Amino acid sequence: MKAKELFEVQVKTFFGYYSFLCKWHFFELVLGKLLFARVLKGAVQCSSENSKWIYRTGKGSLFFILHVMGTMQSCVMTRAVLIKNAKAKGFFDGMEDEKKKTK
Repeated sequence: MKAKELFEVQVKTFFGYYSFLCKWHFFELVLGKLLFARVLKGAVQCSSENSKWIYRTGKGSLFFILHVMGTMQSCVMTRAVLIKNAKAKGFFDGMEDEKKKTK
């Protein structure tokens, strides 16, 4: 029964984060396509070699920070689903005792 409970919590956590990431990505797309193409033209540009982004204004740098935050959320999601939920459900209980026995 413990494994089924863990699975249900993991699925709920995953889809909670996943829906947030979809909304975040949509926000980034709107920002990138609409604002930077029209309102903030030139705030973010591509280098002449097409190998890196150049953030020419503070607003361009803010976009970069928002992008990195969205990217890092996928790492947070993985940790929450695979580690935090398992700890909360007690799947790692007794592991410290096992380590002490093997030393």
